[in-house]
Amino acid sequence: MKIVAFFCNVTTEKFLDITSEIEGYKKIGLTGNDQSRYKEYCDIALNSFKKWNPDIEVVYLNDDNILECLESFGNPKLINSPIGQKFNLGLEVMKHHKADKLIILDVDTITCARVDDMIDDNEHDILVSLNYNMQDKNEYFTTPYYTLEFEDGSMVEDSANINSGVVCFNNIKALERALELTIIHPNYFGDQGALNELLWTEGSFTFKVLDGPWPTSEVAYNVRSKGVNFTEHIFELAKHYAGHNYISQYYVKDNKLFTPDGKHIKVWHLAEGMHGRPLEKFNELTDIIKTKLFNPDTIKFFKEECGCDEFFN
Repeated sequence: MKIVAFFCNVTTEKFLDITSEIEGYKKIGLTGNDQSRYKEYCDIALNSFKKWNPDIEVVYLNDDNILECLESFGNPKLINSPIGQKFNLGLEVMKHHKADKLIILDVDTITCARVDDMIDDNEHDILVSLNYNMQDKNEYFTTPYYTLEFEDGSMVEDSANINSGVVCFNNIKALERALELTIIHPNYFGDQGALNELLWTEGSFTFKVLDGPWPTSEVAYNVRSKGVNFTEHIFELAKHYAGHNYISQYYVKDNKLFTPDGKHIKVWHLAEGMHGRPLEKFNELTDIIKTKLFNPDTIKFFKEECGCDEFFN
């Protein structure tokens, strides 16, 4: 079986430059930020995945190598859109490498364990992971929100909203359809909306939520391990409640990183839109991540077990 892990750091501006030239479209005017500042985040995403999954082939596309890679692909079918390049390029990677399984991780992730739940599952067409505990709803899809009842009579409300930053496709047709939905409905949460629509409305492919339902899950693969909803909260908690918030209470046991409630973190996803922030804000938040967000044991784990020593030094 051919397994490929795909990381995409091709900026929208670069992607539109390329596709405008290929398709002959007029370039959509966008002003991008300097993406070189994001390189250290990409480095820890790649290093950590390779550290835990050395046998998995990794493809990393960025602004510097994208043209050369596309030439090697032959005749890639690219969309001319400011949304969807991750699934678009992922599909071309899957086709070019003749992969049976494509693991897609965003470049602001830290892999903290072997992703065996993805590697070993060949039964489901799509393997997905949870977004924040909230409901997204529009005319095309509604993400499930449900209540779990336990033996002691307690009840917990929770969401099955999916985050596209950590996903695995075992069926190329499923990825093709996810891309089609991204193109058809571009203004509804992009590829993330397309993935939720594919799962919760169309129901045409089998899938498994790797870390859901969250209240009973033993693993964490995405943003739920942050312990908050929405972005920016983790920074406010780190600044004002250092040592007393969810992330600061991570612990390491038997060479594994756990949340305070004992869920094994296999992939940690920042998901704070760092690459799109003004430089001053970017630098401020990066400093918080490096110095205030995590406790010493977690940083030690990242440095020694995940290849993140340069970032945290």
